[in-house]
Amino acid sequence: MRSNKTMFSKIFSAFNPILSIRNRSILFILANVVSIIALYSTIMHSLNSQILDAKTINISGRQSMLSQRIAKLLLFIHYNQNLKGASSNYNTDSLKYVMERWVGEREFLNQQNLKEKSDKGFDSLFALNSKYQWKIISAATNNILPTAALPVTKAAIDTIARYELPFLFSMEAITSHYQHQAEQKLDTFKKVVTLLTVIATALLFGLYAAIVFPTINSLSKTIKELLITNKELSTTQQQLKSSLESLIKLKAEVELRANQSKIFIEQAPSAIAMFDTEMKYMAASQKWHQDYGLVGQPIIGKSHYEVFPEIGDDWKNIHQKCLKGAIDQTDEAYFAKADGSGQWISWDVRPWYKSEANIGGILIYTADITAIKEKDAEMRKVDSIMNKINDVIRIGTWELNLSAKKIIWGKATRDIHEVAPDYKPNLATAINFYKEGESRDTIRQALANVIENGGTFDTELVLVTDKGNEIWARAVGQAEFENGQCKRLYGIFQDVSKAKSAELAIIALNAELQAILNSSFASIIGTDTEGVITHFNKGAEAMLQYTAEEMIGKQTPVIIHLAPELAMRGEILSAQFGKEITGFGVLVGSTRDAKHELNKWTYVRKDGTTFPVQLVLSALKDENGTIIGFLGIGIDITELEENRLKLLEAKENLETLTQNLTFKNTQLSNFAHIISHNLRAPVSNLTSLASLYKISNSEADKELLYSKFELVIEHLSDTLNNLIETLKIKEEGGKTRKLIYFSEVIAKIKEILVGQLLESEADIKLDFSKAPQILYDPIYLESIFQNLLTNAIKYKSPERAPEITISTELVDEKIKLTFQDNGLGINLAKYGNKLFGLHKTFHRHAEAKGVGLYLTKTHVEAMGGSISAASEVGQGTTFTILF
Repeated sequence: MRSNKTMFSKIFSAFNPILSIRNRSILFILANVVSIIALYSTIMHSLNSQILDAKTINISGRQSMLSQRIAKLLLFIHYNQNLKGASSNYNTDSLKYVMERWVGEREFLNQQNLKEKSDKGFDSLFALNSKYQWKIISAATNNILPTAALPVTKAAIDTIARYELPFLFSMEAITSHYQHQAEQKLDTFKKVVTLLTVIATALLFGLYAAIVFPTINSLSKTIKELLITNKELSTTQQQLKSSLESLIKLKAEVELRANQSKIFIEQAPSAIAMFDTEMKYMAASQKWHQDYGLVGQPIIGKSHYEVFPEIGDDWKNIHQKCLKGAIDQTDEAYFAKADGSGQWISWDVRPWYKSEANIGGILIYTADITAIKEKDAEMRKVDSIMNKINDVIRIGTWELNLSAKKIIWGKATRDIHEVAPDYKPNLATAINFYKEGESRDTIRQALANVIENGGTFDTELVLVTDKGNEIWARAVGQAEFENGQCKRLYGIFQDVSKAKSAELAIIALNAELQAILNSSFASIIGTDTEGVITHFNKGAEAMLQYTAEEMIGKQTPVIIHLAPELAMRGEILSAQFGKEITGFGVLVGSTRDAKHELNKWTYVRKDGTTFPVQLVLSALKDENGTIIGFLGIGIDITELEENRLKLLEAKENLETLTQNLTFKNTQLSNFAHIISHNLRAPVSNLTSLASLYKISNSEADKELLYSKFELVIEHLSDTLNNLIETLKIKEEGGKTRKLIYFSEVIAKIKEILVGQLLESEADIKLDFSKAPQILYDPIYLESIFQNLLTNAIKYKSPERAPEITISTELVDEKIKLTFQDNGLGINLAKYGNKLFGLHKTFHRHAEAKGVGLYLTKTHVEAMGGSISAASEVGQGTTFTILF
């Protein structure tokens, strides 16, 4: 009896940590749920915002493209009318369609501007852009579309051409504004996601440390103690067989322990169920009821297969094996329910014993890991987003531990310095990356200052990378003090080359603008309010052949304009403002009410020759806003017009290049799959050899296995080298064909897979007598043999050793390769159309990735061949390749 009490105390002591873990789990689970919801909501909100921003930027950029299409279509209509005497209905309909789309997309931008609060400057810019669009629409609608059958007027053409460039310039500024807004939102999103990710990660580690790990340890310990208790109980029964009274007491104790086991199972914090030999429920924990939707349902005494009719034969086979003494464990698997839902679970199925040799049923322990799998997926998604963000903004971290005299660089920081991933910097080498001279002296001074006085520093200096490239880098540092002593410096590191280049470009542009205003590059003409010229710069003299003395105080700019252009422009403005506008008033147009006006004009030199100019006309105002004159800046755009045509041609070439790059990226993606899959088999083989080496007791066997290690490693090195050579060949656009003997290929593959072959005891039969050799790509052929042989071993039948037959023959002057095994087989009626698909698997296997057959088919078809399969479930599979 004392022995029994000791056993019972062990059982109850095992329950205590599990019960305390259950009490601690609620807070961590709630915290994780809240953090996941917050992270998911933040990401989805940001993604929706980025999608809308991308759409806005795309539409604003397309506004410029549509305005150019309107101009082109107008020219086509004009050409048809002038040269062919008729208008093309197709061009007219296209013009209508483009204009309707232009106006429709502008309405979308209007709605977005109403939703987004912008500054007054942007509102003014948008209003001005809308005004240019309205002028183009007005000219096209009033003068072209209604009378497409009549000759298109030159006034309409000039009007649209005149407003096209200012519309494009202002539209580009609007698009830049939208891009800036999107970048600000992305920066805010990054900060929020980083904070939430840190919180979620901390909670996840807390959940594992406080709940999962103790639960697993406690459960394992409890199961071991129960097994020990069962053995002790069996021993006690044998000792008390001679005494009926002792037998009765023993029976009472057994019943008590059974009840205690049921109590333990029912109150366990994990999903545990106890079954008899007929798979009827004897006990089930509350967690089991919750995980499988059985709360409130009476299941004790019912068959497991009655409660879950969707359970398949594979599970039933596992149950029967365990009822015979086997133990089945799986870390993760997907379980589909009858209602169409599903969950990820891990399980442990093992028998429980009435006596030492009498199995009373089985115990099933499962853990619902669906939330963990979903959380892992979310974490991978967030990591992907963060990696993309870091790739875009190029920001890394750094830390200098003064006590340990150690510098730590983040991945992005190493990338910016263009050093190897395992590069370890020190203070001297880190500073030496800065360009010798002002940049290096500045960073030294900044570091010395914060180490001595504390605070922070923020510098933008020139850096020379490990590859010799000069970039602008921003280094931000913060000092950390303990007891008045600086112990650590840390901060961020950013590649600001683009921003610095833009800043320097703006400075240079301002310098160039000043030079333009003071040089003869542009024509700059100032007038009073009546149009009399008050300023006539050197550029105007050189461009127009008039002297300042001839123009200032004597003439108006009308003298340098074509009379027909002024007349057509005057008609448009008169119709617009409802009054007659002539002379100098045509030039200033609506400048009196706007900040400036940009138009394309034709200037007339003193000798009568003409040339096109882009004229920016602005009203000059005093401090009270009263107009005191006008200033016109004209630039000869003869060369610009020619370059515009060249730019359109270059754009078409760029689109072709983009398509080629997309195709190349697809090729590289496929090659990445080849590398991943071809290297998995040698690595798995090394693992198998290591397992055999560990369990081997013979020194001779260990020496043999060690020699196999060297052989596999040598083949792994050859595989890497061959893959590198293949990548070079693909970059050069061709495939290498060599004369290869099938016997040599299979010999090499058997050496690579020696560990798996020894472990599986596979019997391989070869017959290459009818077609011993082939002219083929070596990498492709080795990959084909390796994938098919690996599949035959991986999906072998558990009831028999693998038998694999490989043979070749000539069929219609083509080589036919047959690969036959006696493994599990494949249900082709169910999976036949997915057999060679990427990431398609048809058996529950931990290493099944669904890549091998896809790569094999890709290799075969890339070399002009075909592959087919014949299979019967439980009998094996035959693959046939026709090269």
